[in-house]
Amino acid sequence: MDDNKIKINIYLNGHHSSLTVNREDEGDVRAAAKKVNEYIIKAKKYFDSPQLGEDRLLAMVAYQFALSGIRAEKKANSQQFINKIEEWDKLLEQQLLSDYTDDIAFVSKRKKEEE
Repeated sequence: MDDNKIKINIYLNGHHSSLTVNREDEGDVRAAAKKVNEYIIKAKKYFDSPQLGEDRLLAMVAYQFALSGIRAEKKANSQQFINKIEEWDKLLEQQLLSDYTDDIAFVSKRKKEEE
């Protein structure tokens, strides 16, 4: 096995699974498994119906994760625009201050010349 790979065991919905993952990804993999289990517990409490069935319950959990992912992508895309607007705002502010400073210097110089 690659030195960067490790074998871990995770617990998902009552089942143990053995996975080989990159060493640096272990925390994310374990956090994801924990999140899945939390969603399943919440879904079981929310729907609380034996008629729902395991397949539909897991489909609802998958839906929730997909929705969370889509919202995160939208937020990430929005953040890029926000960062660009903030960059432009700073540039504009610097230019306006520069223009204002130049105008004040021009007026001061003119007053001295008139005296």
